[in-house]
Formats: sequence, C-alpha cells, structure tokens
Amino acid sequence: MLELTRRNFVKLTGIIGLTAATASVSKIAQGEEKINPETSKGMLIDISKCIGCKMCVTACQNKNGFPENPQATDLSPESWTYVKPVNINKGSEELQRNVKQQCLHCVNPSCASACLVGALVKTNEGAVNYEAWRCIGCRYCMIACPFNIPRYQWDKLNPFITKCLLCYDKLLENEQPACASQCPVKAITFGNRVELISYAEKLIKEIPDKYVPHIYGKSEVGGTAIMYIADIPFADLNFKMDLGTTPKSDYTDNVLAKVPAVAGGLGTILTLSYFLTRYYDKNQIQIQIQEKKEGEEDEK
Repeated sequence: MLELTRRNFVKLTGIIGLTAATASVSKIAQGEEKINPETSKGMLIDISKCIGCKMCVTACQNKNGFPENPQATDLSPESWTYVKPVNINKGSEELQRNVKQQCLHCVNPSCASACLVGALVKTNEGAVNYEAWRCIGCRYCMIACPFNIPRYQWDKLNPFITKCLLCYDKLLENEQPACASQCPVKAITFGNRVELISYAEKLIKEIPDKYVPHIYGKSEVGGTAIMYIADIPFADLNFKMDLGTTPKSDYTDNVLAKVPAVAGGLGTILTLSYFLTRYYDKNQIQIQIQEKKEGEEDEK
C-alpha cells in the first residue's frame, strides 16, 4: 500500500490534476464534434399502443445476459428497461397506460459531460455508450442525469455504472435494438431521429383527436434519442415536465471547465509548500548540527 507521505501526496495531486486536464481537453474536443443528424438513430414509443406485454423487457434481459425478470418494477444493474403501469382518473373513468422506462440517450447528455474521464460518450449512432474500462466510480453521472437513469453495482467488488446502451453493437451493424425488434404491436418504432420526429408530427396532425400535441423528447433538455407520443397528457403519465429545452450539459460544462485550473493550482500550491517545508527542515537540521558543534567546543 502506498504510504501517505507529503511527497506521495504531492505526486498524487499532480496525477489528479493531469487526469482532470486531459479529461477536460477530451470534452472540449467532443463538444466541437457535432453529432450527425443523418446517422443519429432513435426510437419513438407510442404509449397508446403499448399493451404491457413486457416482451421488450425480456428481450433486453436476454440480449444482455441478465436473468429473465419481466416483472421488474425499477431500473437496476440487471434490468435496463421496464414497463411501468400508470393509472389515470378521468372523472368517473379510470384508464391505464403502460410506459416503457429506460435511458433516453440525450442528444447532449449531461452524464457524459459530468464524467471526468470520458467513460460515457455520445455516439454518432445516437446511443450514449459506456466504456467501463475508463470509469473511476465517481458516480457524478448519476447526479447529473435529469431522468435519474444510471444505476451502480453496489454489491460488486469491482462495480460499474449500468444503463441501457441502445444495443450499440446492433446499431453498428445497422440493426434495431432488441426491445424494438420484439414489440408485437409495433409500439416502438426505430429509425433516424429526424425522420421519427417528422413521422410523429404527421401522426399528431392527422389524428388530433387521439394524440396530445407534444412529442416528449423532441426538445426536452435539448432533445433525446428516445421519444414518446401519447393519447394522455404527459403530466398525467408522471413524465418530468419542468426540464426546459436547455441541455443540462451546458451547466456541467461550465463547472467542469474550471476543474483543470483548480486541480493544477492546488498541485502548484502543494508542490511549493513541499519544497518550502523541505528547505525549512533542512535549515533547521543544519542549525541543530551547528549548535551541537558549538556546544561541544564550549565544553572542551
């Protein structure tokens, strides 16, 4: 185990500062690289069609090697999607709708912006991918996510962050995610995000008596790859409605841009402190040696 001496502490601080600076430079580069709307994929979920069969849940669990648990009631390290039944009272009428829950894969993801080491990356294919080998377990992504999606493997000795990856390996092969491919009633439509928005707008315009005039995810927090249309107001379906249209990453970027300067400044201060203390200690030793010699000479 590394002994926590002043020297090792200064070295460690320098490493932290360098890591933070490197991550910040990487973020700047990622921010300058615009996601290509022609290649960015997504899914449109029609809540009015979902029958709550949960075949999408089983498909996801099978695809990712998790134990089958179609009755999952929350996201977890072994359940990256689940179907939430929502009861709505409309006067004397009681309705139920089924809402598929998963990572929404934000266009400008705050989780990726908050990650100090670039373990979460927004890809041109639309998915927010997770590179576990980079992760340091800080869990800032869990705090940053406006939808409370990422989960942590608390019971593992070597834990990772877990969430839906939109079957990124399938996207690279131009295939649709497992959940979309298994929906028996076509409540999930996979395709180009821009085209999905046009399709949803057309549906809302052509069937105004059925759909509420809102595509959830088109603009929320700057837009998401997973979007919803519904025949019930989204507020009644317990969707978050106070998120605004500004990407949350705008706020985290402003804060994290200061990390390299703070870390570097702290490293400089500690380094100077170390050398000054070392210089002082060396002088004190020399003074003690000189005083001892003078004392010995006086005794003679």
